[in-house]
Amino acid sequence: MSMFTAEYQDFKREDPTVLVKVTLYDDQKNVIKPAISKAKLVQGTKYAGDYEITQDGDQYCLSTKQVAKLPSGSYGMELWGDDGSIYPSAGFIPIRIHRNADNSLEQVDPTVDLNKIIEDMHNAGLNLVFDKIELLDSDQPGSITSSVHDGKNHITLRIPRGLQGEAGPRGFQGPAGKNFQIKQTFASIEAMNASKGAGFEDGDFALISSNIEDPDNSKLYVWNGSQFNFLTDMSGAQGIQGPTGPTPTMHVVSVTKSAPGSNPDVTYTKRDGGYDVSYVLPQGPQGENWKESDKQEILDEVKKELDSKISDAYTKAAADMDKWLETAKF
Repeated sequence: MSMFTAEYQDFKREDPTVLVKVTLYDDQKNVIKPAISKAKLVQGTKYAGDYEITQDGDQYCLSTKQVAKLPSGSYGMELWGDDGSIYPSAGFIPIRIHRNADNSLEQVDPTVDLNKIIEDMHNAGLNLVFDKIELLDSDQPGSITSSVHDGKNHITLRIPRGLQGEAGPRGFQGPAGKNFQIKQTFASIEAMNASKGAGFEDGDFALISSNIEDPDNSKLYVWNGSQFNFLTDMSGAQGIQGPTGPTPTMHVVSVTKSAPGSNPDVTYTKRDGGYDVSYVLPQGPQGENWKESDKQEILDEVKKELDSKISDAYTKAAADMDKWLETAKF
C-alpha cells in the first residue's frame, strides 16, 4: 500500500514555472523511490493525457509547462512506474488548474443565434427575454432557468465549457452548423406527433404554442430523425396565490376650505397599511345678521311661554292645597 504527500498542486493555467512535487511512502511511512518516468491525468471519467515526470531527490516533479493547454478545472494524477506499477495504490493525486486573466485558448464560439430565438419565440405567441448566457467550468452541470415578472418570461442559460482535447491531425472542414431556431410550432403534442416529422431534419426544434391554461404550452422538442424528444419547458411557473391582506385604514391628514360654490375634492396617498386622505370642501354661503326686532320677538315668545307655565303651576298648587284642607283634621 503506497501513500503520498504533494506540493504546489494548485496553479494558474498557462503558468510554465511551477513544479508539482510528489513524495511517495510505504505502509510504514518510509520514503520510497521507485523508477517513474510518466504521469497520467484524468478529469472525472475522461482521460487527459500522459506527461513526463522528472525526479529531484526524493520527489517526483511534473512541470506545469506540459499541461498549459488543459482547460481550468480539477484533475487526478497517477505516477506510473517503469515496471508497470501505479502510485498511489488507491485514489488519485489531486491537481487544480485555476483560470487566468486571459483564457484565450478557452474562448467559446457560441452557435446560438439569440436574436433568432427571441424572434421565433415572439412569433410563437410567447414573450421571452433572454437575460444572460453564463459560461461555466467544464466540470459544472448546465441549466436553463426562467422567471416571470413585468409580464415577461426571463430566461438565463448556463452552459459548461467543453474539455479541450489533445492536438491531433487537422481534419477536413465540415459544413457550418445550423443556428438554433424553431422549425415549426404546433397547437398540441398530438398535432406534433401526427405530423410524423414532415419537413424536419435531424436536430430541428418544435414548440407547443397553445394557451397559458394548457400544461403543454411552451414545451420544446427536438426531432432525432424518427421521433420528437422532449427537451425543456420554456414557460415560467405561476406563483402561489397569497392570503388576502388586511383592510386598509384611512388617515385624515388635512381638511381645507375652498371658495363657496366650488367642487369638493379628496386626495388619497398610499402608505403602509392604508392611505393618507386630504379633503378640500367648499365654504357655505354666509348667513344673514339678526336684527334687534328679531331678538325681541324671540324674547317675547319665551316670556309668554314661561308665564303660561308659571300660571298653570300656580293654579294646580292652589287646587291641591284646597283639596288637602278639605280632608285635613285639626
